[in-house]
Amino acid sequence: MRKLSLITFTCTFLVACLSAQDEGFYDPDLNQIVIEVKDAVVLEDTERLMRYVSPDGTDFIDNHYTYDEIDALMKDKDGWLYKEHLDLAKFFFDGSTDLEIEMKHMGPAHGGVWVRYSSQERGWLECCFYKKDGKWYFAGIFSCG
Repeated sequence: MRKLSLITFTCTFLVACLSAQDEGFYDPDLNQIVIEVKDAVVLEDTERLMRYVSPDGTDFIDNHYTYDEIDALMKDKDGWLYKEHLDLAKFFFDGSTDLEIEMKHMGPAHGGVWVRYSSQERGWLECCFYKKDGKWYFAGIFSCG
């Protein structure tokens, strides 16, 4: 019975996410930020990327990291955040000549925007943003929180 409940919950969650992402989304400010984020990754400009981390920090999977913790992790090129997110993203962007960007609302409960960079040569890379006090922030660095 517990397994059935988990399956039902998972299916309901996926349907809700997919239906929330039916409509494309366009915001000129976010569009510019999405391009700037890509450029910052290619240039390995972590200070520029930190402009889009909330002063409150952000969540990664099951941990909350403060702004200062993320800043320190971004500066450590041998650390897990840099290696698992920025190195991977740089590799993706450096090798993509056919880059496309897609943005979709994640639904009112989340209040964010899902962004997918895709390339037939490299696959895809995604991140999520949310707007707070009129400014766009990462919901996670190349993840969705």
